[in-house]
Amino acid sequence: MTPLQFYTQLLSHTQKAERWCVASVVQTRGSTPRKKGAQMAVALDASGKLIAPIASIGGGAGEAKVLLAAAALLRSPSPSRETLEIDLSGQAGSSQNATSGVCGGHMRLHLSSFSGAQLQQRARAIGDALKAGQAVRIDPVTLLPTAQNTHDILRFKPAPMCLIGGGGHCGVALAELLVRLGFPVAVIDERDEVFGCTLSPDLEISTYSDWASAGRAAKSYQSHGAPAAMAVLLSRSYSHDLTALNAIAQSDVEFSLIGMMGSARRIRLVKQQLGDFPAALLAVLKAPIGLPIGAETPSEIAVSIAAELLSLRSALGASCLKV
Repeated sequence: MTPLQFYTQLLSHTQKAERWCVASVVQTRGSTPRKKGAQMAVALDASGKLIAPIASIGGGAGEAKVLLAAAALLRSPSPSRETLEIDLSGQAGSSQNATSGVCGGHMRLHLSSFSGAQLQQRARAIGDALKAGQAVRIDPVTLLPTAQNTHDILRFKPAPMCLIGGGGHCGVALAELLVRLGFPVAVIDERDEVFGCTLSPDLEISTYSDWASAGRAAKSYQSHGAPAAMAVLLSRSYSHDLTALNAIAQSDVEFSLIGMMGSARRIRLVKQQLGDFPAALLAVLKAPIGLPIGAETPSEIAVSIAAELLSLRSALGASCLKV
């Protein structure tokens, strides 16, 4: 779950309880299940029981301790905060911070309680900024923007946008999977009949009939500080691949990856006709795209491509990208 997914989900749940607690991992050392930037939100229902948490700070004994601390904060008569240290060295009982976890590391978290109205306002502000392609810096105690540069400040970057050329079976399968993985996704296909009956209506996927329009959307998103985009060409013919590549070359969108699917012959034909394709874009052209897992069905192909995109997203060093 990315920060945008976390705050979007949180925004839709804040009215379900009057008080909430948000736990934020602010420091880690050694081996820990989650790193700095991981967050979890919990609330109490009308009977005083914890509602199932939104997101996770790692599960297991460490998360169980955080849930106990969150419940105590929420049951206190006034808004409160706490800093929690979790020792995952396996030396249970050696200190008040110890748990039965054996990862070997140490986690430091800030826990803060909020009213539903407070949290709704802050979740909306953070979510809107990330959705627009803006990076955010927040105080983990207040969840408010800050200009401070202390070690505990959380810095969230928007995920890179992925442009998918082709709204056929593989394109739709990849688009839906990538949205669930936290990528902003745009699908480009000139066929009117492709969209509406194939893409899941509950998923936020942008659709365009031409690459110029999609490129303008990607440029706008990038202009606020979002990382370089990714493009995956899953078109039904190599002529469509060429059209897409020419449009990409003429745009001023920055790309970290341009991937193509297809047989060795199709890829060879495309490359032979690229002409004076920009060297910078040629350097990030990957064909065929996808990890070699023996994928055949659209869903399997989507998994193979998504895994490669996730690997690149991680390699790009998107600090505190995941919640």
